[in-house]
Amino acid sequence: QNLNIVGMVSSILGKIDVETPKYTVQQVVGKYEIRRYPAGVAAETKHASGDASDNSSFRLLAEYIGVFGNPANKQSQQIAMTAPVMTDEAEQIS
Repeated sequence: QNLNIVGMVSSILGKIDVETPKYTVQQVVGKYEIRRYPAGVAAETKHASGDASDNSSFRLLAEYIGVFGNPANKQSQQIAMTAPVMTDEAEQIS
């Protein structure tokens, strides 16, 4: 099951102002929108412990983009955090 971490934190702490991908609405169906997003880049990591409640994977990505100070990427370049931040249970790919 997908969880929108930004949405969860936002409901606890109030609005979080982070960049979100641009999109165009293709169709509205009831209270839902069918959206078209441009090509983008996503980063992912696996839970080291295999426990989805462990936030080590999120922390690893946050360190990579420089949320806690010096970015842990080869260029030492800070990368903007964007929403949504998604987590889901690992899926076996064979």
